[in-house]
Amino acid sequence: MQNDTKRRATSSAAKRSEERITLQIERLDDELRGTSYVGGKRYVAEGTLPGEEVRCKVEKTEGNVHVCSVEKICKRSERRITAVCPYAENCGGCALQMLPYAEQLAIKQALVQRKLAPFGVKTEEVVPTELAYRNKVHLVFGFADGKTQIGFFDSRTHKVTDIAACMLHQPWLEKLISALRAWQARYKNRVFIPYSGQGSLRFAVARSLKTEDRSGIMLTLVSTEEKLKGVDFLYAELKKSFDSVSLWQNVNAQKTNEVLAGEFRFLLGEKRLKGSLCGVRFSLSPDSFFQVNEKLAERIYQRVFAEIERVGADTVIDAYSGIGITSAMFARQGKRVISIEIEPSAVEDEKRLLRENGLSHLVEPICGDVGKTLSVLRKSGRIAGKTAFFVDPPRAGLGREAVFNIAAFGAETVIYLSCNPVTLADDLRIFEKQGYKTVTAVPYDLFGYTRHVETLCLLSKKD
Repeated sequence: MQNDTKRRATSSAAKRSEERITLQIERLDDELRGTSYVGGKRYVAEGTLPGEEVRCKVEKTEGNVHVCSVEKICKRSERRITAVCPYAENCGGCALQMLPYAEQLAIKQALVQRKLAPFGVKTEEVVPTELAYRNKVHLVFGFADGKTQIGFFDSRTHKVTDIAACMLHQPWLEKLISALRAWQARYKNRVFIPYSGQGSLRFAVARSLKTEDRSGIMLTLVSTEEKLKGVDFLYAELKKSFDSVSLWQNVNAQKTNEVLAGEFRFLLGEKRLKGSLCGVRFSLSPDSFFQVNEKLAERIYQRVFAEIERVGADTVIDAYSGIGITSAMFARQGKRVISIEIEPSAVEDEKRLLRENGLSHLVEPICGDVGKTLSVLRKSGRIAGKTAFFVDPPRAGLGREAVFNIAAFGAETVIYLSCNPVTLADDLRIFEKQGYKTVTAVPYDLFGYTRHVETLCLLSKKD
């Protein structure tokens, strides 16, 4: 669900600017940013609404798009409300908090409907989420006024917003931050300062899950050097609030914004974080992919299972399968499953998961590029019976090669879970030319209060 390489390349090529301009916001673009056109130039400002007049600073230029930060809202939209979160203006995370939640959902549904309208499919209502849905957090360490800051990095201001809690996380985040503050107050590890390159402590990446009545947390401390003081104390502080603690370190001395770019070192506690979803038991390593909103993810997967059952597939090809949770779920339905994942560590995690759930005999994990692997599979003639595809690609989408190879199988059903309506539409256009029709489209607010929306589409082979 991510393609960071292209985004980093685009960002590094962006040109910085000090221009200031007053904009009349005309509409929201495909990334739900306020958009204005002045003198033939396109300006975008996150957190603004159509009809507003805003005073902006042009932060950078990406191609023909001028990306702005808002300095003052001169004329407010009648739709704008005061955000509930005290950090909303400085955090940079919840870009849609200035709207009532019902309007956030309406905007996301309109976006998906607009992108999918050419395919003749009616978009269902967005399935909402609840607050405190996130099981994962990326915290940044900063230093200002002689004190350590722990919070979120605002890419607009390039500052750290010091926080005590977050409405998108359950109370486990408060407990984590409290433990980190106590640790830093006592041991005073030197915080990394990006502009000078001095210091070591950079990020804290954590995930918390519950299994029955047992709570667990996996925390990875990211630093430029191996030596960190007081990790025993930090572990003991975390054990006061969590039944199981897995403490890791990632040594990342690279001069980039990438968080987990270095080598992982296990420090203390349990090596893996245990959880379960839709009856599948799993254990995560620090770099494992897992949905941050497992409650809504479970609802998505239940709908996927229902569609697989409805079409009566014997075999499911699970593309971009990650650590194999969905593959195991299909196997629990009695299906033969072939899972494809390009990341070797994720494939090893999947093999472990399958053994732990007694499903190894039903799933064949393959490590490789989806497009190329599908081409080899198709030519091998090993796939027999009625086959359905489940695809969950990164934001860049499937791409032409993968779509062509899926279509070449002649499968009657393709279930596509997308985190980017723009690339989803690009792929559906290729599928349509290959003889597929988009039957249903269901948006899910998997990342509530942000600009992102997940969409589940069912594609059927045309008669």
